[in-house]
Amino acid sequence: MQIKCWLNDQPVTLDVQANQTLLAALRAHGLTGPKEGCGQGACGACTVLIDGEAVTSCMMLAPQADGRLIATVESLSTGDELHPLQQAAIETGASQCDFCTPSMLITAKSLLDAEPEPSDEQIRDRLSGVLCACGSYDQFVEAVLWAAATLRDASPGPIPDALSISEEQRAIVTGQSMIVGEAAPENTLTARILYSSHTHAQITRIDVSKAAALDGVHAVLTRQDLAGPVEGLDAPGHFDDTVRYIGDVVAAVAAETPALAEQAIDLIEVDYEPKMVALSIEAAHNPDVAPLFEGRSDNIASRANFSDGDTVGILGVSPHVIEAHYSSIRSRHTTVQPHTILVTPRDPGFLLEATEQAALMPQHLLKVCGHLTRVSGRPVKLTMRADNDSYTEHARFPLEMTLRLGVNRDGAMQAIAAQARADAGSDDHHIRLLIERLRHQLVHGPYLWPAHSVSLESVYTNLPASRIMADAIPQFGWAVESHLDHVARELGIDPFELRLKNARQPQRLQRCFDEAAALAQWPERSTSLEWKTDPDQPTMKRGIGLAVAGLGAGLAVTIATVKVDTVTGQLVVTDIVLVVEPGAIITRRHYERQLNANLLRSAGFAVSEEMIFDDAGRFTNPALGPYRIYRADDAPRLHIRILEGEAANGAAPASPDIAMIGTAAAIGNAVTQATGVRIHQPPLYPEKIWLGLRSLASTTEVTA
Repeated sequence: MQIKCWLNDQPVTLDVQANQTLLAALRAHGLTGPKEGCGQGACGACTVLIDGEAVTSCMMLAPQADGRLIATVESLSTGDELHPLQQAAIETGASQCDFCTPSMLITAKSLLDAEPEPSDEQIRDRLSGVLCACGSYDQFVEAVLWAAATLRDASPGPIPDALSISEEQRAIVTGQSMIVGEAAPENTLTARILYSSHTHAQITRIDVSKAAALDGVHAVLTRQDLAGPVEGLDAPGHFDDTVRYIGDVVAAVAAETPALAEQAIDLIEVDYEPKMVALSIEAAHNPDVAPLFEGRSDNIASRANFSDGDTVGILGVSPHVIEAHYSSIRSRHTTVQPHTILVTPRDPGFLLEATEQAALMPQHLLKVCGHLTRVSGRPVKLTMRADNDSYTEHARFPLEMTLRLGVNRDGAMQAIAAQARADAGSDDHHIRLLIERLRHQLVHGPYLWPAHSVSLESVYTNLPASRIMADAIPQFGWAVESHLDHVARELGIDPFELRLKNARQPQRLQRCFDEAAALAQWPERSTSLEWKTDPDQPTMKRGIGLAVAGLGAGLAVTIATVKVDTVTGQLVVTDIVLVVEPGAIITRRHYERQLNANLLRSAGFAVSEEMIFDDAGRFTNPALGPYRIYRADDAPRLHIRILEGEAANGAAPASPDIAMIGTAAAIGNAVTQATGVRIHQPPLYPEKIWLGLRSLASTTEVTA
């Protein structure tokens, strides 16, 4: 059927199907600005304007656009002249990637058409329908405010520390940038994977004959076929006859079309013999649970011990030994853009393209695509969908830590003993490196420990493997910085003074803290009972908390401000201040926007982000929405200061991941300061705070 509409100020006739989405029709017409992210209307990457109103085009049928006025980001610029919104998005650093930026810009255009002088709140409210996994909300607000002033001829002046307008950035803001797979060769095959529906089972029979017989199917591979090496693509993967989690790869196909690939997957027959499962660290130690891997006597993935000094002896005579247990849950590095892998045959080897650096992609899927390309002799593209992508993308491993800290009466640390256990999931490929990073953060972090003793253990479980981008480990920061705050409260010492007394570099720490304290009004708010209570909202309590982080040559202080409803336990993180002295950096805007993203990731880790698995090991909240990341309207206001200086001893500047280490703990410490409730495991759900508040009558600091 045909529809007639106005598309980007031009009359057009589109050939569409009755059940085709408007997004699919627009992309078939050659527009690349609107993107397909979740396909459920939750991410907003497909946003277009219909008669001036922002609409998620993946949720609108193409025939419904008949006779309507449609505008996409491609309509904003005139020739080579960028719209002020596009210029500002580049110069502020808002346009980090090409996925959410087009929808952010066209949504902002709808606001400026209706409200030429919008407030900060109006901008955040309008942009809230578009998720930005890069966390560039503050930069987008800055860009919209600048563009609005420019369009009103209000002469806003140049954007401070503006980034240059490169051809790459111009392509992003005009919707011309092509993501992986959009410019694939014409003979590219579609890959689909049959994922395990069992948590832990042996495959006793697999029959792919019906799938292989389909005309247009060029490769059907089982786990046995995938076990061998791929020339030019060395990637790990356990492709034996045992599946170890729901979502493990069972078979893979490459076919001419997505529909044919789906049909082939449905025709593969598999029989399983279930095994006992381990879905937690405790269960992994159960002797009745068989080892996940043949040839092993248990499910211990790795063990490490390191120490310095007589920790046991010192703790035995310390005036104060304060012990507590902290833990974290499995969370994921959420992306709005679906992971895509494109492998094209070359002589020799392959050309590998992916939506992230190859080292950060699910390694076993790179191997799957390599084998499909090897067998078919054709380029192969795998786009992971929302239902299964969540099992294969990066996950942050759960970590349990029991800390015993010996201190003098004045807060001087004498010794620390730590016992840590990590859930590696079904593959320890990344966990060993992460445990080494944990060791480095403790021993070479911001504090001097006169004596320390640490034992680390990781175990295999029947859950997705723990692999996540980042040099930093917020699970570690959550435990240590929460415990230091707890110790300070127990001793009646100011939490910063405790940290300063034990700092490895006290002058640098004082410098960072002074700047952060001024921005966050720490001296007044940390001691004022009047500030803690809002007279207009008597059930709301305010709190302020801090944390310190060290990474490489860098040092950072984070101060978080929160509001807690003492009736419901509802938590709002209002502001986060980060002052970082990273060493010598090249481009302030680039570095700042990476800090921005990591602050919001760590805040999400503290407040809302959790991969929830049922008793069968099934991930129950994979979709955006049930798995909640911050939006423009509910994200805390971020206040970042970068204190530049020379890198220590010629070391490279600290990775922006330093922002992830202390932020969650600063939020948790602020909740404790507001309510007296100490939560030992994030996320800080309202029900956890509510339960702690109910017990306040019996103790001064409640744990939950």
